[in-house]
Amino acid sequence: MATPWFRQVEVLSIKNGRQLRRQPVHLFILIFSSTISVVFAWLAGRDARGPQGELPPLTDCGTVPLEYIASLDDPYYSQHKVSMNEAWRGGLPQWLMTLGPTFCGISIYLILRDELSSKRWGMLKAADTSAKWISWFTVFVLLSLVNSILGSITAVALPDIHVFESVNFGVIFGLLFFLHVALVSASFFLSAICGTVQSTALSIFIITVMIVASAAPSIATSIALGYGKYNANFSTDTGGSFWRYASTESWEDQYNLSDSSHSIDSCQSPIVSFEQSRRFKTVEERQAMQRDEWFVGCYTQAGASVLHTETFFLWFFIPQSYFAMAWGNVAGYTSLPGNEFSFEHASQSPESLSQLALRNVKGGAEYDQSADEKQLFSQGAMLFTEENWDGMSSRYYQWAFDENAPQTSNCPPYEESFCGEEDPNNPRGSTFYDPCANAKPGYPSSSPSVNDSLGLLF
Repeated sequence: MATPWFRQVEVLSIKNGRQLRRQPVHLFILIFSSTISVVFAWLAGRDARGPQGELPPLTDCGTVPLEYIASLDDPYYSQHKVSMNEAWRGGLPQWLMTLGPTFCGISIYLILRDELSSKRWGMLKAADTSAKWISWFTVFVLLSLVNSILGSITAVALPDIHVFESVNFGVIFGLLFFLHVALVSASFFLSAICGTVQSTALSIFIITVMIVASAAPSIATSIALGYGKYNANFSTDTGGSFWRYASTESWEDQYNLSDSSHSIDSCQSPIVSFEQSRRFKTVEERQAMQRDEWFVGCYTQAGASVLHTETFFLWFFIPQSYFAMAWGNVAGYTSLPGNEFSFEHASQSPESLSQLALRNVKGGAEYDQSADEKQLFSQGAMLFTEENWDGMSSRYYQWAFDENAPQTSNCPPYEESFCGEEDPNNPRGSTFYDPCANAKPGYPSSSPSVNDSLGLLF
């Protein structure tokens, strides 16, 4: 009489647990890796001045006002704190946080590789193949549960780190646990394909790929940002590992050599539609642009949610990319003081959370949408901006050496509030030379919530 399938799973799970006790290094990693990785994330992302560190006053757009920048005596290109989680923007603490689950996945791959190539697997011919796999999966999931609980307890217990103190314990646990489970499945997949090949070079290659893949989302969204005293335009590219509040307003500190005085000039750098950004037009042609083809005002520069809209299909196969998107929601929402991330926020998109977080700081005040009927985007829209420099250098040199060459721009009809001077004799520094930014196709979009990312991980 055949042994019932569930009884096989039970017996094999006990055997696997006893086998792991004889592998203390792997067992240590499977239990404590998240605890260690959270501590390293704390070292990289903790607040040097504590969670209540000074945050500059913010405008209605959530940006640092130019008056505040002008009042500082910091050196040229100095950087200033623009959120409570600025240490996390580059993505290093987030990557360190995922290293624990990643090393768990590596340990699982090595354990299964040895199991598949050992005589033990062949000796269990009477056992159902699915029971063998499920028994190992059960053991690893239970260890992942313990690992995630310990990592979450460590996160909420660590001092002087604003993001950990502003997020619900269950949210941290859910993110770590689902990442663990996803990496368990990924390790099973790699073991089934490569586990029977006894090659040290192949194992080193797979381990290297797993570590590099874990860092890829952070590298893809990282960017050095800051506000300088003497010039501060809105910057293109992503906001980093979480969104960044931005405005089309730019300013420049003009220095007068004659009397050593400073003056602040403010202007607007419009954002145009993707179609208009690719069309460079003469002054007369620009007059035909409709008002709904450009935007000025407040917007939000997308963070890790850009991974959702990028065409790089391999993101689908990297579990850490879903963790990055989910953690970007947590870090973004808690980046402004007074916001705590709880279960009710886990179902909201980054677009909704970014506006809610700023609205909470502003005492419930919303963006002024009175002029948005004729604008390209609504105020506060989440965008991923870029600048189209195709052919700019050739056009500039053509203007410089041929006074009859038509001067073109992708910017809207010139207004006094716009940056640059509409001076045909001086294309450098004018709207004829600096292209207007545009939002990449697909923006504004609806990006995954924390719950969406957890579902994708599962």
